[in-house]
Amino acid sequence: MRKIIALAVIGLAMAAPDALAQTGEKTADAEHPVTISAAYALTTINLSQKYHDSGSILSWRDIHLQGGQLNVEFNKVPSAFNKTNIGVGFYKSFHGYATDDDTNNGLNVISVSSTEALLLDLKYEMLFINNMFSPKLGLDFSFLKLDDYDVKSFYGSGSTIHKGLASRFDVYKFGYYVGMQMKIAAGVFYMNVSGQIGTGIYIVLADWILRTDFKHPISFYDIGFSLRGGGDLEVGLKFGRFTIFTKVLLSYDYSPFGTDNQFLSNDKEAMQFATFDLFRAGFNAGFKVSF
Repeated sequence: MRKIIALAVIGLAMAAPDALAQTGEKTADAEHPVTISAAYALTTINLSQKYHDSGSILSWRDIHLQGGQLNVEFNKVPSAFNKTNIGVGFYKSFHGYATDDDTNNGLNVISVSSTEALLLDLKYEMLFINNMFSPKLGLDFSFLKLDDYDVKSFYGSGSTIHKGLASRFDVYKFGYYVGMQMKIAAGVFYMNVSGQIGTGIYIVLADWILRTDFKHPISFYDIGFSLRGGGDLEVGLKFGRFTIFTKVLLSYDYSPFGTDNQFLSNDKEAMQFATFDLFRAGFNAGFKVSF
């Protein structure tokens, strides 16, 4: 919990001393009703799912993805929240690996495989632009597809290798968040710092293709609630209607309680508790055009 809160406030703390001198400054975005931004994006994901009864630990590490983000800002919304952001992002991996650790149970095996990942992000965010500090409220949805290939399993003094697709692990995540954004501007330079906390729900659909004791195409599904926090720092140069910018982002999701529901090939079902954590870091670089 402390990690989630720290991620949400770290950005605001970094810029607080300089910000005090800027109180009362209005954002220039309101001069234009609509702003469209496009950015190249790099993202790194680390995910872990731990199962309490079996002791099995699934991990995906150093999942590096690249892609793009498109965002539309409506700067003159006639409501209590006078600015709205709608964003979409799509990413594909170029590096990553997974481990399936069953050394804590009767299988006594650990498997390592390469991972191909796809990520889709959707976001709807509302802000109340009020001088420098702006509260915000948002909803977001993400779909993370993890396909594991060429698995190598180690057990005792031996090992086996299986070429091709070994397993699928699809994560659907939906949640809401509240937070605060702070903007500092001086001439053509500006800096946005924001932090947020929230909660959400996640659903996992998995197909463990190599395991004959599981059914296919759905071997098990997981569901749970998660606590979440994060922040981002954006700096840019604004020249009238045109802006160039870079942004760094951090986020962390943690579920202390979830359930794992397994579908076995003998037509039986099994259930156990699980914990889930997902860390994500990103870097964006792009431009904005206001109309």
